[in-house]
Amino acid sequence: MIEKPRKTSAPRPTTTRPSAGPAVPRMWRWLAATILVLGLAAVFRYLVVEPRSMGFACSETPTPWWCGPREWVIMLHLNNVWGAVALASGILALFFRQNWALPVALVTGLAGMVLYDTGLSAIGFLFALLRMLRS
Repeated sequence: MIEKPRKTSAPRPTTTRPSAGPAVPRMWRWLAATILVLGLAAVFRYLVVEPRSMGFACSETPTPWWCGPREWVIMLHLNNVWGAVALASGILALFFRQNWALPVALVTGLAGMVLYDTGLSAIGFLFALLRMLRS
């Protein structure tokens, strides 16, 4: 049998929109993590670091068990550790595309901004946000 040639039309360009499926839940996870970090840092700042009664309680002997972690966080702030870690991990995330550095930059950047280490923390957090936009 002889087959008749089929009429073929030129392929039509398809206009499909990229699906927003996986990006939407990922956005909500990042938003939830952001709110959690901000909430924990704010609670720690306003209930543990700032009150004078906490400072007075830590100057007594014997000191309560929570004075050690409180002093560590205050020393991290005084030595700009939050900002340095946020900036270093933000640079690693943005320029060297290290995936593990992105959440580190976000968490330490947010915590540093809430716990008085705003300069470097904000830059590291901004680098992490730019990295999120690039991916």
